[in-house]
Amino acid sequence: MKKSLILSIGFLFFMVSFVHAHNPESIELARLKDKNLFKLNVKHITHDKKDHYIKKILIYKNGSLQETFTYLEQVGLSGRTKEFPLKASDGDSLKIEVLVHPNGELMAEFEVDSQEESGVKSAEEKPSMANEEDARP
Repeated sequence: MKKSLILSIGFLFFMVSFVHAHNPESIELARLKDKNLFKLNVKHITHDKKDHYIKKILIYKNGSLQETFTYLEQVGLSGRTKEFPLKASDGDSLKIEVLVHPNGELMAEFEVDSQEESGVKSAEEKPSMANEEDARP
């Protein structure tokens, strides 16, 4: 009896660790026909849109913070799509940083390139665990 109770509790803690905070899965960025408009798609699967959600999206151009979007919950269960205006030229570097509540972060870098079908070319994605006490804007 004791052994099965201990195993059950251990299994419960094991399962909770998988459901807890995790990083977004991917960040996609495309430049729309209006050359000063971009479409961002962040894939982040959640089962509780109010407890585990995309809380902040930071957009940098050439290392300078351009825009911050802050959210109190996630609209859908699979992530968030956001269109935003930004004046950018070929060769400009764009960095998108996504912070998740309570923990989780993903950063992706892109280069504006009108020769690419999407208008941008992906440089890299870097996952890391964000600290809830993060001092970012």
